[in-house]
Amino acid sequence: MKKFKKHIHTICAINLLLSFALLWVCPVSVKGENHNIIPISDGDTVKITKGTKYEYGGYYTNEYWIHADGFQFLGSCAEPVKPGPEGQSFVAAKATDPIFRYLMWCYQSDEFREEAFGAVEKEQQFILLHTTLGYYYCGEQGFGEVENVGKQWMDAAKDVLHWIRTVFYKSEEERYVKARTAAKNMFDTYIAWGGETYQDIVWIQPKYVDLQIFKRSAEDLQGGEKYLSGAVFELYAWDGTSYSKKISESLDCKDGTYIFENIHYMQAVDGKFLVVESVAPEGYEKPYCFYDEKDRIAYETYGGREFQLDKSYMEWSCDSEFGFTFYNQPVQNGVLLPATGSYMTLICFGMGATLMVGILVLDTREKIKKKR
Repeated sequence: MKKFKKHIHTICAINLLLSFALLWVCPVSVKGENHNIIPISDGDTVKITKGTKYEYGGYYTNEYWIHADGFQFLGSCAEPVKPGPEGQSFVAAKATDPIFRYLMWCYQSDEFREEAFGAVEKEQQFILLHTTLGYYYCGEQGFGEVENVGKQWMDAAKDVLHWIRTVFYKSEEERYVKARTAAKNMFDTYIAWGGETYQDIVWIQPKYVDLQIFKRSAEDLQGGEKYLSGAVFELYAWDGTSYSKKISESLDCKDGTYIFENIHYMQAVDGKFLVVESVAPEGYEKPYCFYDEKDRIAYETYGGREFQLDKSYMEWSCDSEFGFTFYNQPVQNGVLLPATGSYMTLICFGMGATLMVGILVLDTREKIKKKR
């Protein structure tokens, strides 16, 4: 007992340090990486099929669907007087002209479709998209005989093109600047050359990105570098009220890196996604460590960590300081260590602090007795 009392202050100091060590962790953040995935690239062969047919006067056009590697994109013809493709294969070429991109993007945008193509039925808006592309691509000769109905649509196409060039393309108003940035960073423009026989088809396709995350042992928070494989993550999309739509499961790269492939902003409302750890690595337990209360609340509410894909720049962000890295506590001798920041940590801290205070009180009482 005397030896114990002799070292009581040292014991208290060590206990206090250990208690705070359990409560406090060093914030570690690893930046996620984006990899643009282009379903169709310059020089690829694509199959084009006809969709819905639209008639206007003595003319008609179709929606065209571009198929490649399981992807499907909506396109429009750019040469009104030629016949359209019907299931043939064509070579795709990347187009850098921004007018093509802005025309296709405005048509597919709920915010700008009416402003660009008028407050008419969507069928008429698509016809006007077709005629505007034709006029911009071929000029008046692209329409052949332009009397009557043909001239009316060509004149309307000129108005659309004027708006694209003078307002959408050049305005410094914030909404147009943001829209141009989004159109540029979210989409690529392609043309399938139809040669002398068929119309050239124009379309835009989303720039898909990967979400890359990491799995590490919580022991690394105190120093070390132990990346873990064997986990399974799932990605869910926000639908406006909940994360109800499962997008994909992660690819385990076997080095502590996990990748969700081919993700696009439009798959979720506001580009919000949830990463759920469905299976922890062997020898480690769920849940992963929480950095702060917000991280914990997201887990308790939705079952995972929230990520958001920026609409304009297609970059990932995460509010948690742990961010793109998920730390898990190891099981030791079949017993799970309390996760940092969990209620078990607080219990350990409380027990340690209580023990320390109790020992100090006893020590003080012993000293008082001796003085008496």
